[in-house]
Amino acid sequence: MVEREYIQPMIDAILSVGPFIVENVGHKELNKKPDGTSVTEIDIEAERRIMSQLSDAYPDVAILGEESGYDEHNLPVKCWLIDPIDGTSSFICGDKAFTTMAVLIFDNEAVACIINNPSTDELFYAIKDRGAWRNSKKLDLGAVPVPNSAFVKKSFTEQLHTLLKPVRISLITPPQGVGYGMAAVASADTAARFNFSGGGHVHDYATGILLVEEAGGVVVPLSDNDVSIHSKSFVACHPEIADFVREHRESLIAIEKQFS
Repeated sequence: MVEREYIQPMIDAILSVGPFIVENVGHKELNKKPDGTSVTEIDIEAERRIMSQLSDAYPDVAILGEESGYDEHNLPVKCWLIDPIDGTSSFICGDKAFTTMAVLIFDNEAVACIINNPSTDELFYAIKDRGAWRNSKKLDLGAVPVPNSAFVKKSFTEQLHTLLKPVRISLITPPQGVGYGMAAVASADTAARFNFSGGGHVHDYATGILLVEEAGGVVVPLSDNDVSIHSKSFVACHPEIADFVREHRESLIAIEKQFS
């Protein structure tokens, strides 16, 4: 089982690059990656700085980054996956919704994760079967009431509005950033994040899924039968509305298909 001390070098590396990222907020020199997504030189340099600090920390674990690339369908048995700036659009616009994320994978299972928001000094991390934390406070969604709002992309708002009336949850279009949205669910800042047929890669979603589950939340798969590190279509939610989401899973899948 992974211990807190084991992930400390990654936490330290991610925290150390935070000031560099923040001081470059608003950087607008964009390049396009082969998959069509945007990247700045700050993404690339932040990833380089993180990796340079970890050269001796994990001799038995591959350290892979979004910007240097990896094959998500052929992952090493043990690996860290790093996203130096998740939410590049938010970073460019100066929205405080960009984060640095990392997830530790053992045998195709997420066993630890880190999400750091350098703008707000909020560090989230989770260890499988041990729990999740926001800075030094352990998270427990079962001990807090359901928030009255949920995150969903604007294009799905109209379809979901009627469906969610019974649970009296309003819909909010969040700023761009998966890590930000999943951390908001884990810390009860929002009731759910509806992730309909997301693009992206393992580091984009496996990180937040583990955080939400270890915080006591529930992740309901949509297009897949089960949740895995490859899940991109799901609802991450507060445990009190999980049964409602499961009950309406087919309706949610139908809404998703309208835009696929």
